[in-house]
Amino acid sequence: MTYCLLRCRLLHRFTYHPHQSSVIATNLFSPVGSCSVRDFRRTFSLTEWTNWFAASKPVIITQDYLSWLHDVTSLPWWGTVLLTTVTLRTFVTFPLIIYQNHVMARLENLQPEIKEIAMALKKETDMAVRMYNLSEKEAKNMYRRSLKEQVKKLIIRENCHPAKSGLVIWFQIPMWVCVSFALRNMTKSASYSNPAAMATYLEFSTGGLLWFPDLTLPDPSFILPFLVGATNLVIVEVHSLRKLELTKFQKIMTYLTRGISLILIPIAMAAPSCISFYWLCSSAVGLGHNFLLMSPKFRRLCRIPRRPSESLVPYQDLRRNFSARWKYPFSC
Repeated sequence: MTYCLLRCRLLHRFTYHPHQSSVIATNLFSPVGSCSVRDFRRTFSLTEWTNWFAASKPVIITQDYLSWLHDVTSLPWWGTVLLTTVTLRTFVTFPLIIYQNHVMARLENLQPEIKEIAMALKKETDMAVRMYNLSEKEAKNMYRRSLKEQVKKLIIRENCHPAKSGLVIWFQIPMWVCVSFALRNMTKSASYSNPAAMATYLEFSTGGLLWFPDLTLPDPSFILPFLVGATNLVIVEVHSLRKLELTKFQKIMTYLTRGISLILIPIAMAAPSCISFYWLCSSAVGLGHNFLLMSPKFRRLCRIPRRPSESLVPYQDLRRNFSARWKYPFSC
């Protein structure tokens, strides 16, 4: 009897209502018995997770920002999406990408100094082995510990911890997801019952461009999805062509990102045109930023330190590497 009551309570808390954009989940952390976690996993499906995130605070803030920008600029919705993308990518992620390049340049410039320290520590370790009759295991542990401490001091001195090079991902991916979900919310008329939301939906249905006038429907020609995949593939290839010979890890990451670029095509085919258009704009702006950061003059303007692997003629090298890769297309 108690088990049935607990199960009913849990089912009532996480019952999905199709005319609402969120899941009713009151008193989420109140104790409901030992079987609550198992029931939660069964009743809280992927669809309900999606609806829960669509009604989360970051997505709602993004949605309000889109509406505010549309009202202020009086642009059609395709223009609002484009302006939003350029603004966010230029003033939020691009400074982080520049900072990421600063960190990576400092790390690369530290490598000669690290090699010198490693050689000096190796000599000191060999002397300690002869003087104190240390075992090989003790000598290796002492060498690794000393080298780790010295490298840590160098990283602190240059303020270039490797973890900082991944700072862009922690901002760019959540921002990309929030904008995508905000556009999803604004193009789903069935999820709303108020006149303002319905008016926004009608504006989206006529706010498209060229061959996709209705932003609430998927692109019937599939041009946008294929452009999304192609633009992301170009970004991947530009990164891989900056070095003709890639390490094993770089090859794995290249194949992985190629696969993700291809997976985006069928997803974009089923998504509303406004989301596919946003993905295309985001990728195109990112590609432009990548080309811009390849320029030595722009890098010096941003005070990014010069590093040994930096090319003085990056665009010519890119074209030359592309020609060499085309002769051996399966090399990477």
